[in-house]
Formats: sequence, C-alpha cells, structure tokens
Amino acid sequence: DQGQGVDQSDEQAFHWYNKSANHGCAEAQYSLGVMYHNGQGVDESIGEALILLTLSAENGCDEAVGALQELRDAAPDAAPDDESDDDSEVDENSSNYHPGFGNR
Repeated sequence: DQGQGVDQSDEQAFHWYNKSANHGCAEAQYSLGVMYHNGQGVDESIGEALILLTLSAENGCDEAVGALQELRDAAPDAAPDDESDDDSEVDENSSNYHPGFGNR
C-alpha cells in the first residue's frame, strides 16, 4: 500500500492483502483490518475491522492485539458486521475462512 516503485493504489493493496489474508497471513489480516477501519480502498466497516483484527491477533500479530484494544476502547458498542453486501474475494472453503471475514 506504499506504492514503492509503482503508483500507489489502495484497491490493489486491498486485493493482494485479501489474497494473503485468505492464506492465513496474520500481517495481511491486520492490514485489511486497518483498511476497513480507515475506509482505505474499501468501504469503512468497523465490524469488518474487528473481525480481521481479531483473526490477526489470534494468528499471532502483535500489532493487531494493540489495534484491536484501541478499537474496542474507542467503539465499545461496535460489533462485527453480519450482513452480506460486498464483493470481496475471500474463499469460504479456505481453512482460514472466518464468518464475516471478507465474505459479506
């Protein structure tokens, strides 16, 4: 998402982070959570951010642990989204699939 050597594109960053996250990459799950939180390359969704940051933290990403706590402190009533209304690419048959994780 830094655009080093190429034009910066939030949409391309989202695409590639999504692919990596689908394969269990905790850092990519963290990056997607941040993108959802900030509405960067994707519609803002605190619920999706919570899901992704939780998954990332469970997969060992220390940054996600801190970000998750900050998000919960800032929005204590926020809950993961349950509605299905976006076109993300996470494969629900993947062993890393998590309800709500990019399959909304």
